[in-house]
Amino acid sequence: MPNKETAIIYQLKITLKDIKPPIWRRIQVPQEISFRQLHQVLQVAFDWTDSHLHEFECKISKRLVDQIEKNLGEGEAYDLFMLDGFTKSARNLVAIIGDPNQYEDDGFAPEIRFDESDEILATWLMEVKDKCLYTYDFGDDWKHEIVLEEIFQAEPGIRYPRCIKAAKEAPAEDSSLGWMMDEDEDNDVDGDEDHKVKRQRSDAIILAETNEGLEDLVQNWDKVVLVPQQASLVEWDALFECAVRFKELKGWEWMDDSHIFAVQDGESDLTGYCCVMGGGGEIFGLAVYYGPKGIETLLKTLEGKLEEQEYYDQQSLMVSFENRGEVDKDDYELIKSLGRSFRGRNQWPVFRSFAPGLFPWYLTRQEVLFFTRVLEQAVLVCQRSRENLESYKMTEDYVVVARCSILQGDEWVWEDTRKRIEFIPQEEKCLPLVANELDLLRRKKNLKVVPLIIEFDYMYFTEPIQDRVGQRPYFPYHALWIDHEQEYILDVAMVERGNHEEYFQEKMLEIIDRIEVLPKEIWVQRERAYQLLAPITQKLGIKLIIVPTLPVLRNVVEDMKVHFQSL
Repeated sequence: MPNKETAIIYQLKITLKDIKPPIWRRIQVPQEISFRQLHQVLQVAFDWTDSHLHEFECKISKRLVDQIEKNLGEGEAYDLFMLDGFTKSARNLVAIIGDPNQYEDDGFAPEIRFDESDEILATWLMEVKDKCLYTYDFGDDWKHEIVLEEIFQAEPGIRYPRCIKAAKEAPAEDSSLGWMMDEDEDNDVDGDEDHKVKRQRSDAIILAETNEGLEDLVQNWDKVVLVPQQASLVEWDALFECAVRFKELKGWEWMDDSHIFAVQDGESDLTGYCCVMGGGGEIFGLAVYYGPKGIETLLKTLEGKLEEQEYYDQQSLMVSFENRGEVDKDDYELIKSLGRSFRGRNQWPVFRSFAPGLFPWYLTRQEVLFFTRVLEQAVLVCQRSRENLESYKMTEDYVVVARCSILQGDEWVWEDTRKRIEFIPQEEKCLPLVANELDLLRRKKNLKVVPLIIEFDYMYFTEPIQDRVGQRPYFPYHALWIDHEQEYILDVAMVERGNHEEYFQEKMLEIIDRIEVLPKEIWVQRERAYQLLAPITQKLGIKLIIVPTLPVLRNVVEDMKVHFQSL
């Protein structure tokens, strides 16, 4: 089974300076992330929109100078410090770390000596109590003090970066004047209608939404640290034992899609919606859908509305009972290491984890433990349903039988209840503008608007990509820009999920620069494509229209499918 090395984690406390009461976040990040990635984490943590310039300031301490001298030699290190205006005696100067490219369009270039994409956090913060300063928006001048609180090994099954505590809502963008006035007026924000005030969330909601934002941010980071810790053989054996008991019941002989049930697991704080597979006589097993994406996938499947592309966005766990020839090497070796053996058709248990944009993969330890508890309850539900099947039928408004674990003293006790399968859609937000506004205004002024219609969409490419051996493969996003009238492909692009939004915006501007005109209209079919292009089209005066179908683009996609299938 794939394994990953245990990483070193930094716990940082980030506090907005000169604001009372204090506004701060406690974040845990891998020590090897870049300052560019740390910038992105801070944007999410404080609910900024990355609409302004930023930089980090780190002191050139004696310890850091000594480390550089050790690595380069005293002579070369001295030359380096002299070149950058440092001397050996000046060991407390500040180094500026930032993005040199962010200044090019503004006509000035301050002395960014260190590129944030190249600099690693552990190079500059080495010991507990080390600190640096992060400044965002040089107009409002929001300064964040970053203090290294703890250094520890990554915990099993935890995904980093993550936020573990949050205090107070951060200010809104472009609101520093209002905050300064508030300090003079006892923070009476409600008394001034001109202030830009965010919705006030509780600290618990801030924490939850920050971690949701971090999950989205780091979907395809190279430096995301997920230490799954391989489940022990005892833990795996318990899962296999439950799977065997489930298989022997053959619940698919009397249960179908109308007999979905829920397992609300208090230990993991996850609720899985379970669907017994096998009524069609093809795939036998159990699918467990959880999380917003899992619930959305399940509901659309039940309603017959699940599109092919949405299959790649599901979040679920699955056990299927396969033939020996369908069991891969890793699964077979695990079964043998447990001293188990199976014979016959549809007898070999195979477990897989499904996650948005990722290839079905092996279970982490946390997934093994969760799935074991789910299967234990699935066995019980199947046994009971056989005696009174009608009472286990899902209602028209998707209310299902549920098993819920509650902590009583030191023990988890399971109880019967009912639960409604409900999906709460996330609010669609326009994405931040990656281009410089002055450049967009220049394009709008200099380029002629012509009666050109561009069809645009992006979708998952159905062939997975694996960047490194042992790394979980992913399905990249594939984007197309089509001239509607000429039925001509203007451009194509492919990029990882999570890195796609900025990339596709930049590609759109590249196309406009290449054709040297502004299209009158851009057609999209999905809301997510609309939100991606809206920041650009609004500035350029291009009509962005959601249409029922993209006829030319769909034909191109079908032709490409036929082509790749023939290879």
